[in-house]
Amino acid sequence: MANIIRRLIEPKCGALINVSANNLHISAVQLSSPFVKAQKKMDPEIAKLREERKRRKLKKEIKLLESFGKKPKPVEEFIFDKKYEASINERIRPKVELSEDEKDERAALEMDYKRYLNKLAVMDTRWIVK
Repeated sequence: MANIIRRLIEPKCGALINVSANNLHISAVQLSSPFVKAQKKMDPEIAKLREERKRRKLKKEIKLLESFGKKPKPVEEFIFDKKYEASINERIRPKVELSEDEKDERAALEMDYKRYLNKLAVMDTRWIVK
């Protein structure tokens, strides 16, 4: 770097730049980002211990997940308060038998709804293709 500066300032071929060397300060090029925190060198034994702790912790978590995976989850609909246990018979709805007309009407409504959903899906695909 100093050679390049000397060549620029040398008088034999005419100075390209008129700079005094006393005022020129040169520093090393910073290759790393100023925002990256410098990492301290760690003792290999401490690093090994930390890694071992992480492994043990992960194994413990995996074991917990496996143990919970075997248990069936409770269904909230089957769990009820004890205070309602006495009046449970009043709370059960009687089964209603639908007449043929009502069954036909519900089937027709269901078919209309399915046609409507199909129409929406076709419109969506046409809109996407455009």
